[in-house]
Amino acid sequence: MQQNHIVNKENLILVDQALKLEDLRKIDLNDSQIITFDFISHKLLLANKISHQTSETYIDKNEYEPIQDQLYHFSNWHELKEIKHLVEFEGINIGELIYLEFFLFLVPITKKIIELKRILQLYNVTKIFATLSIQQLIKIFEKESLLLGKESSIEKSFFFDSIKFENNLLKFEIPSKFYYRSKTYFDKLISTLVRTRKFQNNKTVLLVEFDTIKCEKLISNLHEKGLNIVFLGFRRPAIWNKRSLSIIKENNVDVITPLNILNEHKEEIRHSSQILKKNFKKLFSYDYLFQQFFKIDDISFWNFLKPFLNKLLDSRIDESIKNIIVTKSVFQKYAPKSILLFSESGPTEKASIGFANSADIPVLLFQHGIFHDTPPGHMWNTFTGSVLKKSNKFIVWGESMKLYCKEYGIPENQFEVLGNPNYDSLFNENHKTSNDGHVLLITQGPAVNFHINDLLISTNDDYEKKLKLICKTVVKNKKKLIVKLHPYEITNNEDKLCKKIDPKIKVIKKGNIISLVNSCSVLISLGTSLSTAILEAHILQKPVLRIPFAEWMGKPDRFRNQFCFNTTDEEFDESFKKIYKDEPFHSKVIKIGHEFLDAYLTNRGNAAENVAFYVKQLVDKEIK
Repeated sequence: MQQNHIVNKENLILVDQALKLEDLRKIDLNDSQIITFDFISHKLLLANKISHQTSETYIDKNEYEPIQDQLYHFSNWHELKEIKHLVEFEGINIGELIYLEFFLFLVPITKKIIELKRILQLYNVTKIFATLSIQQLIKIFEKESLLLGKESSIEKSFFFDSIKFENNLLKFEIPSKFYYRSKTYFDKLISTLVRTRKFQNNKTVLLVEFDTIKCEKLISNLHEKGLNIVFLGFRRPAIWNKRSLSIIKENNVDVITPLNILNEHKEEIRHSSQILKKNFKKLFSYDYLFQQFFKIDDISFWNFLKPFLNKLLDSRIDESIKNIIVTKSVFQKYAPKSILLFSESGPTEKASIGFANSADIPVLLFQHGIFHDTPPGHMWNTFTGSVLKKSNKFIVWGESMKLYCKEYGIPENQFEVLGNPNYDSLFNENHKTSNDGHVLLITQGPAVNFHINDLLISTNDDYEKKLKLICKTVVKNKKKLIVKLHPYEITNNEDKLCKKIDPKIKVIKKGNIISLVNSCSVLISLGTSLSTAILEAHILQKPVLRIPFAEWMGKPDRFRNQFCFNTTDEEFDESFKKIYKDEPFHSKVIKIGHEFLDAYLTNRGNAAENVAFYVKQLVDKEIK
């Protein structure tokens, strides 16, 4: 609840996850107010029974939403006409290649700014103590504060500074630069195992950052249609096990080996890097422009932001140049007649779209998930490159997405309803539905912070509350529980929370989701996104219960049948019991899934054939 009255205190102590208790204990806490700005510091103080308030209690929740819209705006700073030319290389905007990473960096900063503004207005104090990043932000309000902790520089990391590797036994991370360097040598080694036969025609399609195994059906159908397939992946390897190697060899896929191309362009890379670094120095002389651009409530935070944007750009120069040079070389060598991709947001995808658009080569964007279909959801889908913006065609899964496209102004000649090739095997193969009695919980917490509300302490508290509720309910009903986390996102301490309730609860991050779904008795969904695992459960005729959580994009299912059976915290226990004991209810829940599938997935079982036929027609048209 928002606080509005002026508060007189001796000390105001503002902390975040950098807080160390020994530093706090050096201050006389009498007549002091401690305010936490994140969940980690909040939990630390709670565990040590230290009285405090949370920063969000000073803000009405509806005040965060306009900031989310501003974040989209701030992330596109590179489009400012005065400086755009300084961040371009080969016609590709370097700032655009890192826009998502910059966005993720901005989210917690903007949250702190609006909270700090209100807090500093409300408190009349003698001294302000703050952890380092908060102390630096206080300066934009032209106020003084004392550092809580040791004097140092802010070591701010960015989302893609490292690559995280994790399975169900161990986890580790390595610097991104090391990963990409290692991957180029790995690709070179793997290329010796694949001897691509010479293409017999010029009917070439370029697959950008594809998952070889998930897209097996589509790849084989493209090959059967007589199309040449070239794989370009900077982030994602084409081959990583025996099966992926087999798919590449059987379909004569030519896998791009960046190392060969980069060795031919060493001098160009070095020279281009020098030019861009000079341009970036000029870029940061536009202080007045950026001070006006990076403003919240007429308060500029450019002086705080400047060194971080400088660091981000400087750290991404070489990889961006390499990405662009390799992509350009692929277009020059293969002259592809069509480009296929699953997102418009990645650096490889953006470079490919840029070169394709300049050469009038059609780009096909494939729907890759179940989207929020509300106006805020559409804004997010567009911002993250999930729906068509710069591509030529949007390949969608069914009639529900057709309604979505029409509602949000995507012209009918720019989308095709062809289905999802990745699900063909689920409809065609003999998946004998098994049931070992386990309950499968698919969960995704708010740790990635795509939305400013994900950072709220109340959001994280609510997530933990719901997770504990589900675990306790399943255990109380004497069912085996498997908790499946999102494979590529940050965890929220789920393993510790679940095992504290029952050590027998299995928490996994990696694993074959299809086999887990196929063998469960019921699937429960909890998370900030609409998991495709729910769709897979519908296909395999499994009942699905969903507890809505963190629906910042609004309630889904605006243009489609109900996604699945939604229940509340209060009704979950009863709904869970009825799945096992009330046959009409069990059938009703499964029927909801059937009705959703009817409208959401077309060409079930033969989508790959239909997509490949469409791509073939497009390629033939380009050749004529």
